[in-house]
Amino acid sequence: MLKIAPLFAAIALVATPSLNAEHPRVIDKLPVLADTEHIEHLSPALERPFQIFIKRPDIAPPEGEPVPVIYVLDADQAFPLLASYSWSLTFSEEMPPSVIVGIGYGSIESGVNFRSKDYTVPREDNDFAGGAEAFLGMVETEIMPLVESKLGAEVGKRTLVGQSLGGHFVLYQALSKPGLFDLGVAINPAIHNSPEWFMEKLDELEPSQPAQSLFISMADNDVPRFAVPGRAFVSALADKQDLPFCVRAEWLSDHMHLTSMPRAFRQAMRWQGRAEPECGMIDPEIIAAHARDAASE
Repeated sequence: MLKIAPLFAAIALVATPSLNAEHPRVIDKLPVLADTEHIEHLSPALERPFQIFIKRPDIAPPEGEPVPVIYVLDADQAFPLLASYSWSLTFSEEMPPSVIVGIGYGSIESGVNFRSKDYTVPREDNDFAGGAEAFLGMVETEIMPLVESKLGAEVGKRTLVGQSLGGHFVLYQALSKPGLFDLGVAINPAIHNSPEWFMEKLDELEPSQPAQSLFISMADNDVPRFAVPGRAFVSALADKQDLPFCVRAEWLSDHMHLTSMPRAFRQAMRWQGRAEPECGMIDPEIIAAHARDAASE
């Protein structure tokens, strides 16, 4: 029997109906996560189950306005974090009331969690990787219609958030199908195993008007195997003109690979909340770090 870490066991409570209807679910005792809806979706295309979590905003959007929907990858860890943090950001008026949707596996165990396949581009040395195209198709044609049919409101801007390999997938989406989401948030994207693919795809892009926004964050204390190729990609973005996405890349001080999600998410929400978000803003610290990387090779 698979062993699930305490955090994931707690998340599983979201999906577990009370054995006694008179007793509320434990999760409903946490106000910022209460009333989370859980769907186990068996994908016809991928022939695997996915755990979908839907948290509607506690503060109702202004009447008649579409509701933004934020899709969060690696929901097994990231959904409870961002679903609760979004409450604080909404209360402080740093982001609009939004639906938070988690896409996860229900486990971090190999054989159940397929993030290493689903989030990644093809690699010659790894037959298991390379499922990003199929996963994106599944998200577009299965999960998004399923979730949005349940909302009972007009859907506004759609955001995709991913960290590490999730960030890898966000970059894949922006490069392969810009415009499917209004905003992609790539937090410390781990493209270390396929940097050539991302560089080649960037070179192939034809000049065009932005179809979506792309926010990338880089932690200053990220481990080199993740950070070096990530910084090289961002530096290449800085040299590219007329991209099909409006780019902002930020350097986050005093953070490591897995610690910066809340700060990056807040910065992305604040950037997109502006009347006219500025495009092409690449933090010079990222460019300087890339230059140091190149000099040390």
